[in-house]
Amino acid sequence: MEVSGSNRVRWREARRERLQGALLTCFVFVVCFLTAELGGMLEIRAPQPIWLLWPGCAILSALLFLQPRRTWWFVLPAGLAGFVLYDVRASLPISSILWLILIDVCEILTATLGVRSISGKDAPLDLGSVRGLAKYCAFAVILAPVVSATMGAYGPSETYWTRWRIIFFSEALAFLTLPPAVLGCASQIHLRNENRPSRWPEAVFLTTGVLALGYVISVTSTSNLVPALFYALVPFLIWSALRFGPLGVSVSILIVAFLSIWGAVRGRGPFTAATTIQNVLSLQLFLLCAATPFMVLAALSEQHKRFEKTLQELGGQLISAQDEERTRISRELHDDLSQRMARLLIRLERLRHSTGEMSEKSLGQLDAIIDMTSEVSASLRDLSHLLHPATLATLGLVPSIESYCRKFSEHHNIRVKFDCRDIPQDTPQNLRLCLFRVVQESLRNVVKHSGAREARVTLTRHGNAIDLCIEDFGTGFDQEALRKGGTLGLISMRERARLVGGQLSIESGMGTGTRIFLEAPLSGAPVASRTWS
Repeated sequence: MEVSGSNRVRWREARRERLQGALLTCFVFVVCFLTAELGGMLEIRAPQPIWLLWPGCAILSALLFLQPRRTWWFVLPAGLAGFVLYDVRASLPISSILWLILIDVCEILTATLGVRSISGKDAPLDLGSVRGLAKYCAFAVILAPVVSATMGAYGPSETYWTRWRIIFFSEALAFLTLPPAVLGCASQIHLRNENRPSRWPEAVFLTTGVLALGYVISVTSTSNLVPALFYALVPFLIWSALRFGPLGVSVSILIVAFLSIWGAVRGRGPFTAATTIQNVLSLQLFLLCAATPFMVLAALSEQHKRFEKTLQELGGQLISAQDEERTRISRELHDDLSQRMARLLIRLERLRHSTGEMSEKSLGQLDAIIDMTSEVSASLRDLSHLLHPATLATLGLVPSIESYCRKFSEHHNIRVKFDCRDIPQDTPQNLRLCLFRVVQESLRNVVKHSGAREARVTLTRHGNAIDLCIEDFGTGFDQEALRKGGTLGLISMRERARLVGGQLSIESGMGTGTRIFLEAPLSGAPVASRTWS
């Protein structure tokens, strides 16, 4: 029975895999056929058909990049079958169809196998770094189009190199823009839960601007319009590179490319003044030269964002490690040294009461030793509490901060006023520790730098967030110095606020005191900054 049940499970899994393979095959076939149809809509006859951008091989290569190599044996034929159906509908002879399929196979395998050979067998294609983009361009944007152009530009020698350039630019432009767009969309769908909803309106506004401007320049204008007006798109391309990476640049360039080609096919736009061949080459070269630097800029931007994220994660790990080390030292102080000091104090008290004949001087020295031991024991308890406030877990946030403010006032002779309103008892532990550390570091800065004799700590609830304000009335400091980096304590406070999804701001001026504001969410979701009054 167990063997039969195991066979049934394997049979169901095999059936599911076959069904998924069949659906994938049909999907690739339909996509490649529609892509070929789209390419056919963008051809110019001069008098032979010329494709300014042929998207078929680039789209099929992108689909192969998204699949493990073990599925290529049926994904690649399905895509080629879509191309064959388009060629048959276009009434091409069988010999031409076979020759075009051979060219497509050589080009696609050159791009996919070349990129896979240097990036890993089934590793995801990384276009968000300069190195990854360079590896991709070497095989997919340069070598594969060279193969396609060399094989496809057959014919009389006097026109060979003209056709070679047209085919090369057509394939290079397609590989530079289409696979990054497809892979970027697939990545965004896979990571949809991590996306910030606020970026969708920005993406829609950017796309609308590129569409409108590209349409005006490429479709509604006449041949008298100078190509320099395309520079009006540069701010949008920079915007897309810095904010949306290779996906944003590839989509923006594709919009411009399709609009420009659509206009050129209908005799509109800046690239229609010269002969057809010259117009085609000028438009292809313009689009390729426009796409390349902005793709590099996007890769540099994404690489910088990754480095910044890595540094932030490292900062968070350092903060966590620091808290763990503080907790360990606090426990050692409490469980070891404090206990030893307590036993020492008890023995000294016993010695004080068991002594017989002692001089007044000796008794005075013994009393001084007992007092000093008592002070050291109290200092150890205070230090243990400062390193790890155990009352945060037992008493809660408000009693812990209130107790700290009271002891701080006694030790430093500074009046600290503490106010709180509507603070929930079930405040998350990481948020409690963040707020306590910010209060702790802020009041220490008051003693070290401000020279104030009074400070105020305010803790209130605002909707689903907790607002913390620490202000003093001391000398203050220069805001420009803060923008250049600030002290380690201020950097630590900012990092703690970031770890809990909060917003930290500091207002200060020479002679006007300092105000530190922290708004942190109770739920852990980041909060939007707002103006404090």
